Amino acid sequence: MSDTTAPVIVTPSATFNGPAGAVPVGGQVSLEIEVSGTSLVPKVTLFNGAGTATTDSIQSPYTFTYTIQSGDSGPIVYTVEAEDQAGNQAIASVTDVTRSAGLLLRTSVEAPFLPYLADWGCF
Repeated sequence: MSDTTAPVIVTPSATFNGPAGAVPVGGQVSLEIEVSGTSLVPKVTLFNGAGTATTDSIQSPYTFTYTIQSGDSGPIVYTVEAEDQAGNQAIASVTDVTRSAGLLLRTSVEAPFLPYLADWGCF
């Protein structure tokens, strides 16, 4: 009988680390996640596959680290791909909602404080 059961990526176990808010180029972010049903180390990518996170972990839970690169921008979404020895695959995405890559744009603008010129005796 062949193995047809895919590994399980335990997304509720995801823990994120790194500087809060906008993470600049050179800043590091990390993901710790549990994967069961395989002894193979999963692959983790970010920014639609443009970046690959690395790990020194050899068993679950795995900690993956990524250094923000020039051109990385927006939400930090990790795509976790796990495969077992029989070739069964699982893919899951987890988003770090407390961090983003690059600069954050302000969504509100406050008027600058300008004193009344009359108060300074200009009129």
